[in-house]
Amino acid sequence: PWYSLEQAEYLCSTGEREAAAVLARSLVRENQEDERVYMSGASILMRCGCRDEAGQLYVDYLKREQQTIPGTYTALLNMARLEADRDRWEKARELAQMAEDLRSTDAVRELMSRADGELIERYSGADRLTSEQALLLARCFVHRERTEEGRRFFESHPEYRQDTADFHEQMALMDRGENLYREAMEEVAGWRRCLEQ
Repeated sequence: PWYSLEQAEYLCSTGEREAAAVLARSLVRENQEDERVYMSGASILMRCGCRDEAGQLYVDYLKREQQTIPGTYTALLNMARLEADRDRWEKARELAQMAEDLRSTDAVRELMSRADGELIERYSGADRLTSEQALLLARCFVHRERTEEGRRFFESHPEYRQDTADFHEQMALMDRGENLYREAMEEVAGWRRCLEQ
């Protein structure tokens, strides 16, 4: 199958996307158990514009009993990319975070950074946030190291502050990022109190 994979790659790179997609589909169908062929075929389909089809192949892979860390990472990262292309940044970030938990690479860090930036822009300008969105916004500020901006946002929007362990943790990280250690310790105390309840 390796020669055929190279041929599909070549066809895709030279603009013969339909022919590349046909060949990639055939390779995936005939080599279901060969993870490298399966993942390469899905990747070719994605680049050929068959994004939904590739996405389904990644979902199917993640349902398998036998997975490898590289295969799972590839499936999660590419699914995150598909969600980003659809402007579904919450899901893109969730999938990218799962991929990053397996392997921290430049590709996943770049996607996480883009997702954080998109969500900060979207949520900080929203008329109303749910508690889940407010917590995700706090995480994005921390992850992007935009802690000063995050602290200002939550100081000017106290209605979004939550008395939960997760939220106190994010606020403690923001305070620490700004060298506000007394405030960070107060948030840590709130975090501990919430955990003990």
